[in-house]
Amino acid sequence: TVASGVVVNLRGEGERTILRTTSATATLLTHHAWYSIIEGIRFTSSATRTAGHFVAIDGSDQTVQFCNFSGDFIGIKMSATNGQILQ
Repeated sequence: TVASGVVVNLRGEGERTILRTTSATATLLTHHAWYSIIEGIRFTSSATRTAGHFVAIDGSDQTVQFCNFSGDFIGIKMSATNGQILQ
């Protein structure tokens, strides 16, 4: 979990940066930060997903771009103010 009041730029090297879960229900990344970017990350699961999100975001001015989601139940849950998801 990334706390509020923190600026985070999580930038991967395309598909080479992988965040993987073994849980069928857990949220992989919970993000409350401000003015942050999640970019170039591959999110995947080794379990069949039956609930949860790979990424849950509720901070201000968030961007998720150039990410890959494989095997997700819900890829992104975004309730951020001024949030954007770019392909």
